[in-house]
Amino acid sequence: MQPLKTDGILLASLLCVATVSNCLAQWPVQRGNLAATGAVEAALPETLSLLWDFADAAAFEATPVIDSGRIYAADTEGNVFCLNLADGKLIWKVSIDTGFLAAPAIQGDTLVLGDYDGMVYALSTADGSQRWKFEADGQIDSGAMFHGEKVLITSEAGKLHALKLTDGSVVWEYETADQIRCSATVAGDRTFLGGCDSQLHVVDLNTGKKASDPMPLESPTNSTPAVVGPLAFLPTYGGHVFAFDWQKGTRKWTYEDPEKSQEYRSSAAATDKVVVVSSQGKRLTALDASTGKQLWQTTVRRRADASPVIAGDSVLLAATDGRLYRFNLQDGKQTWQYEVKGALLASPAIADGKLILTTEEGHVLCFGGKQ
Repeated sequence: MQPLKTDGILLASLLCVATVSNCLAQWPVQRGNLAATGAVEAALPETLSLLWDFADAAAFEATPVIDSGRIYAADTEGNVFCLNLADGKLIWKVSIDTGFLAAPAIQGDTLVLGDYDGMVYALSTADGSQRWKFEADGQIDSGAMFHGEKVLITSEAGKLHALKLTDGSVVWEYETADQIRCSATVAGDRTFLGGCDSQLHVVDLNTGKKASDPMPLESPTNSTPAVVGPLAFLPTYGGHVFAFDWQKGTRKWTYEDPEKSQEYRSSAAATDKVVVVSSQGKRLTALDASTGKQLWQTTVRRRADASPVIAGDSVLLAATDGRLYRFNLQDGKQTWQYEVKGALLASPAIADGKLILTTEEGHVLCFGGKQ
């Protein structure tokens, strides 16, 4: 396996990408930033209160996104909502004859989202009007990412499509041997794809060709790789959490639960110090980012299909028992929970000191400090 070339410009770009949601008080893509860390440095208020509840939608299975004081959320019946972050008031709504399992994504004044029929839509963030659409070859399970003026979106046909943001025309396509259900993580001019073919693919974003030989994962994965500095973190169905040094093209460490084999279907939340993963065995585990050593582990009442997120010194986890849990990042002790009717299937989004949560019962909830 050949190591990947890098330089100071690429690393500077990566650091900027990883912290963009902090700098701009936004959560523009499914895992918060293009590096898919699921983490922001800014802490949430010590005491979280429900500030408002928007309850005029069908079931949500996808994380909402946040930009410029607005929330964008798409439900399973094809409705796309734009809400005011401050008070939850509806700004606009469009309905498409389909349904959405994947999160929306924002670049500039364009909202991009893919449906379960394999159609990709680009809408104006101003009023929801359609700018273009593109037909992929299979169901779209995960949100789009961006590289400059390119939209990156995956499908169950095993393809990564790079489309022009302006008109949806194809720039290039990269094909794997099996389904892709994760987003395409971006670090500099590289993207990382985990898939059902049990490999981690590294693709050159300028050419659409492989940048190095795929790295073996030993089992399939639905997880979006989280990239912090030179390391890419990725959990798998087979119970492994891997850390790859993507610059050298080597595996740095592997974690397996020492007590019982776990199945990981969600993505990791990561900082330069800690990696947090949630398993189908109802376990939430924190690992040392440098060594893979287990720092702490706790158990929730029912499994979490949604990925954990990190905000400052807290870990947030939305579970299928309808509970949103908050844990201390340092020791894993639970500090707060909030229960809703129905399951929570999507990770929350965090921006401007607020946490936005969508529910299976069609609610968009906003939590923050008392006002």
